[in-house]
Amino acid sequence: MDISDLIVKQILSVYTVNLAGEVYKRVSRPCSGICLKLEGSSVYTHNGTRYLSDSTHLLYIPQGATYSYRIEETGTCIIVDFIAENNPPSPMSLCVSDRNILKSIADSMQYAWNLKSAGFREFCLSGVYQLLYHAALGENHTYASRKSQSRIEKSIQYLSAHFCDHDLSVGLLAEQSGISEIYFRKQFSLVYGMTPKKYLTLMRINYARELLDIRELTIQQIAEHTGFGDVYSFCKTFHREVSLTPSEYRKMHSVKKTHDT
Repeated sequence: MDISDLIVKQILSVYTVNLAGEVYKRVSRPCSGICLKLEGSSVYTHNGTRYLSDSTHLLYIPQGATYSYRIEETGTCIIVDFIAENNPPSPMSLCVSDRNILKSIADSMQYAWNLKSAGFREFCLSGVYQLLYHAALGENHTYASRKSQSRIEKSIQYLSAHFCDHDLSVGLLAEQSGISEIYFRKQFSLVYGMTPKKYLTLMRINYARELLDIRELTIQQIAEHTGFGDVYSFCKTFHREVSLTPSEYRKMHSVKKTHDT
């Protein structure tokens, strides 16, 4: 039985922790869980085997597990607790193929859970499968996918530098690698498990989250800075991806930062 057999039945909680560097123990965990370290690292020990949890490894822990964990480097961790069937019996440390995508998914789940608007449980349920899917991509990179990544490397470099450009297009990205748009889309999806348009959207949304912390910038200005062009398109896309409007996100994040301090 592996992680692909997991059937998530119910999300119990989505929360953020930031523990100090010491050893913690847990006996007979009452539910399954996944941990995504946004910063820092921890080492979990179960039946004598060590499992790494950091920004490049998504950790799965099964229901009923007894384990200890040491905080090697302090940092924020998002944890999702859930009830599932077909649980793999041992923890699994899954290599992450793209930490930015997983961070975006986990952040969206965290804020949707905090807001508890209509459909938030279903949103978080789908988020668990997205996290596991993208972690599985990292675990199962074949020679073909690595070759594809090399083939579009120049396009990815260009995307990283110009993702906020209003006129950025898939065709322009394909030109950077000297290949057709159709072939580029195929190779990109093989490597990243999503379309170039979806990946670009998530990059812009992640950047928008950072800009929303800057109180001096208006929603209109953020829409322009992140490549969306107009505020309507930005707000609509942000709400679709995060389940919050930009204003709601800014308000909630401000309250959360105040509470944390």
